Amino acid sequence: MSTSRCSLVGFAVTSLLAATVLIGCDNSPSSEVTQASQNANRGSGSIEVTTGDIVPTLSLKAEVQQKPAFTLTLAERGSFKSAVKPGQVVKPGTVVGWTGGKEITTPVEATITQVAESSDELPANYAVLGYEYRGFGFTVPIGSLLRHAQVADLSGKFQIADGVGPTDCLAVVTAVASGTESSNLQATQDNSANQSATATGQEPRKIHLANYSSEDSQADVDKGSAGNSATNASGEPIASHDQAVCLIAKDVDVSAGQQANLVISAKRREGVLTLPVSAVAGRLTQGKVTKLVGGKEEVTSVQLGATDGAKIEIVAGLQPGDHVSLEAPNLDSRNK
Repeated sequence: MSTSRCSLVGFAVTSLLAATVLIGCDNSPSSEVTQASQNANRGSGSIEVTTGDIVPTLSLKAEVQQKPAFTLTLAERGSFKSAVKPGQVVKPGTVVGWTGGKEITTPVEATITQVAESSDELPANYAVLGYEYRGFGFTVPIGSLLRHAQVADLSGKFQIADGVGPTDCLAVVTAVASGTESSNLQATQDNSANQSATATGQEPRKIHLANYSSEDSQADVDKGSAGNSATNASGEPIASHDQAVCLIAKDVDVSAGQQANLVISAKRREGVLTLPVSAVAGRLTQGKVTKLVGGKEEVTSVQLGATDGAKIEIVAGLQPGDHVSLEAPNLDSRNK
């Protein structure tokens, strides 16, 4: 029986910016060969190290949230010029700016909340636009995947508990930073707004981004204060270094607070060394295996890469044709 494997279909925002990536499934004949080889060796308690493909995958429990915030970040160092303002509602495909002479388009319909200042040069991963999605989504930690892929390469599927699914994420995008960074950013914005108000003899006004809407922005315009309020309220977006948002299409029947199983995947890695996770002690960057050499067992250190939950990539420490025990060194009762 063929094993279902997931492949990726790209929906690019821009070649230099975060992209929406959706996932589909096809049947991979190579998985039959790999599984057959593993099963054949399982009886002897060892497995031969071979090359194959792996789709880096992260499975999580997640909760549906309303109006998730996300950012658009530069994938490469380059210039930035904005074409939008805070409070503006943009449709999918709208040109929201330019980088390196190329258009930046938005992946979904959303409200612009923050805009970075135009610059001739910004570093990679710099957040240039902040958004609020007027729908539902999941904000989840994906740090382990980001060691092997960019957010632009990610896609997702979710299954609502006792509800709809499995359903594709509309987009997987970078989350807004939370905690101390956001608090400091808000404090800076509030102080800036108060200083501006004091200088003009006006009553200080505090604007909190979570409650600042397009209606507020329009009210500022009507009062002739858009130049100060909008800029001070929005500031510059700060992207989370380890979180992403799976956005849910608006025609999917979900409610805030519902629980779900969420699977986030990166692009397929081809022709890499892999082993079953059960044969490896460790999961993050470094691990150990029991290598079989001339009928003897040797505990060997290995460098680890991506995992799909069942297999894990071996970056260094083993060669094709090596044999290792199917049981990790620290789990083998004979080593106790």
